[in-house]
Amino acid sequence: MPIWDFKCEACNIIEEHLVKSDVVVFCPKCATDMDKLYTSRFSFNLKGDGFHKSGFDSYKGKKC
Repeated sequence: MPIWDFKCEACNIIEEHLVKSDVVVFCPKCATDMDKLYTSRFSFNLKGDGFHKSGFDSYKGKKC
């Protein structure tokens, strides 16, 4: 499950919740439903040619 940011328009509170995408979250202060914010704080990029180029595949097939 992803972590989403939710904002209450009435109280201006922003909270993080670990929920499924179709769940309604209520404000802990005023009990109104909070709006889901679509933020991209994290970026994930794969760079390089893969771990096999760095020598990590040398253990492949070896028993410990």
